[in-house]
Amino acid sequence: MIYIPNMCGICKGLTKSLSTIYDVYEQELNKEYPSDIYVYKMIINNDKVMQELEGLGINFIDNIKEVSNDSIVIIGPYGINKNDKEYLDNNNITYYDTTCTYVSKFISFINEKYLDGYEIIIIGNKEDELNKYIKELYDNVVIIDNEDDIHNLSYNLKKLIISSNNYNKDKFEYLTKLIKEEYYSDLIEVKSAFCKNVDKILESSIETQKECDLMFIINDDCLYNELSKNGKCYLFNNVYEFYKYLINNDDYLNKNIGITSSIYTPIKELYNYKYLLSFMMKYKNDYKEIYNNLKDEKDIIISSTLISGFMVYLGYFIATSKDDNKALELATSYELLKSSLLTHSDIINNVKVRNNKMTIPRSICDKYLNLKNDSNYMKDVLKYANSKAICMGDIYIFKASNHLLNNYSIRNIPKLLNEFNNISINTINKEINIIEDLFNDILNNNDVDNEKYLNNTEYILTDPFNLGYILGNKDKDDSIINVLNKIGKYYKYKLLYEDIIEELESINNTIYEEIDSLDILEDGKDILKGLMIYINMINN
Repeated sequence: MIYIPNMCGICKGLTKSLSTIYDVYEQELNKEYPSDIYVYKMIINNDKVMQELEGLGINFIDNIKEVSNDSIVIIGPYGINKNDKEYLDNNNITYYDTTCTYVSKFISFINEKYLDGYEIIIIGNKEDELNKYIKELYDNVVIIDNEDDIHNLSYNLKKLIISSNNYNKDKFEYLTKLIKEEYYSDLIEVKSAFCKNVDKILESSIETQKECDLMFIINDDCLYNELSKNGKCYLFNNVYEFYKYLINNDDYLNKNIGITSSIYTPIKELYNYKYLLSFMMKYKNDYKEIYNNLKDEKDIIISSTLISGFMVYLGYFIATSKDDNKALELATSYELLKSSLLTHSDIINNVKVRNNKMTIPRSICDKYLNLKNDSNYMKDVLKYANSKAICMGDIYIFKASNHLLNNYSIRNIPKLLNEFNNISINTINKEINIIEDLFNDILNNNDVDNEKYLNNTEYILTDPFNLGYILGNKDKDDSIINVLNKIGKYYKYKLLYEDIIEELESINNTIYEEIDSLDILEDGKDILKGLMIYINMINN
């Protein structure tokens, strides 16, 4: 089970700023002469989001006078000082003010204390944008991040101590204690973080943690430090780090997992972690069952990922909502079939290595090739290796069918076997058509058209999924097939033709919406989205 706290992720202030930026960008994009867009002050401590915005041509500035009169300015959640706002008004520059209400109230509170003669002490990171902004506003602000900084304070009796957003709570309390000891005064006032959502996220995450065996924390050292006091936690700064952990570890399987994040992590980014985890939890469990079931056939099994067998499981799960092992033997049969068909394909395409493993034809060659140093012998070995590989491929087509017949009842067999045989026939026919096209390309001196061959690869995901769906007593669903065909094509692009960037982006940008439109259980949608993220990690 995967849990997300009621309160986590990006706060309302940052959400408002981001929404305004994207709305203004879309508005200008449709104009013949769009205006330049500037954001005053960095709005979010999240490199991924900032890179995405900069990729759209959004400019981030600290000096408002860099802006020309025909530009558009978006004031970030930290606000703007009075003089700079007057500059915008006096020069008739269009601007949108997205200052966070809570930040405004907090700065007003600081202003009152400043006017009342208080020294303003911020305990936090000196490079934090909000901390630097407040230091610019007032001439008596000191930012403290270690014990040595404490000696830079004045002996003014009135002091306001503020915790920076996402700052280590224990360190804040320790440094506050030292300040009180060195500058003893009844007029030292202490305030928590600027953003009240920081405390709310922590409280909500602690409640969620009570239900969980493990907590995954995204982009928040302080949240990690606090939650680690209560149980086992992992901290991740990006999805790729998370992916590597999920691939290389099993301690999260069959556990209750909580995922939470800082105020700087957009909810859609947080949910990508959930989707990937949903996929990996199911995929790894199914993979282990299929792998163990194929222990006597490891010489012929070509796939290292067993993704086709997993798709059989997924089809059955989405059809029935049952996460049992009824699909195991069908998934095993399909992996045998797939390996036999790939053996034929490797002969046709002269493939020597697949998934870091020698192909069947090549392994037969290697077995005999060096036994005799004779050119005619070597030619014969190459020829007979292909012949033997063809025979092995043929045998495993029948082995796959026999495995199916031996493990399912007479009630399930007719539909399953019919679909199974159709997959074999259609796949081999596609290979025949590809060979015909290759002959034509050679005859006409044409370049090989990758797109033409990729259109013959939808069986990678769709065919095994349909088998599992049929096992779950459901008829094939065209809407699901359409989505899986696109994901299958995307998968092949990532494996072989990643340089076709536009085609990849076209599929990637719309696939979530298409998955959401499917009439299937929500867990199934999460797993399909996680599959897309998993595919995106390939070759990274």
